[in-house]
Amino acid sequence: MNLRLAKTGAGSIAVLMALGSCTSGAAGGEPLREVAQPLPQATAPAPTAIIRVPPPAPVTARTTFTYDGELEQGGWIRGKVPSNTRSARLEGQEIGFDDDGRFFAAFGRDQGPRAALVATLEDGRTVTSELTIAPRDWDLEYVNVPYRAGRSSAEFRRLREGEIAQIVAARAQETGAEGWRQDFIWPATGRI
Repeated sequence: MNLRLAKTGAGSIAVLMALGSCTSGAAGGEPLREVAQPLPQATAPAPTAIIRVPPPAPVTARTTFTYDGELEQGGWIRGKVPSNTRSARLEGQEIGFDDDGRFFAAFGRDQGPRAALVATLEDGRTVTSELTIAPRDWDLEYVNVPYRAGRSSAEFRRLREGEIAQIVAARAQETGAEGWRQDFIWPATGRI
């Protein structure tokens, strides 16, 4: 809570309280707003008021993963790693997290019924969170055409070499993009 004294128009003093995101005790929890309250005119100097503001609550350390998302095949998970995490993995694959410990990861189409989130802490201890992954009914379509022999694998790899190098380079870029922090919406309604 910030309290300020401000001199107003005719020499009167107003106390301004900026309460930020604090909420009132009234039902409904409406946010409090900045309030200006003029004090009565005084002929003598106003006494100095001592206002004690309690210290901010200590930040509690996270001792486990916190997360939400779609825990199903082809789904995703977004959350925070435990405090003092040095590295984190999902099913053995490294997952990145930001300075606040936030991360985003996804599950493959063929993900099994279980997955493990594992954090290695600065002191070497590990924290594990076992996830239950729901199966998903995939509507797969197959094209029934006879196989024709084409180019050899070595020839195909040679033709795709430049394209594969571009894909690898694009995936290795750290852009700082933060779209993963936002909620996801369908880009269109219709058949998927």
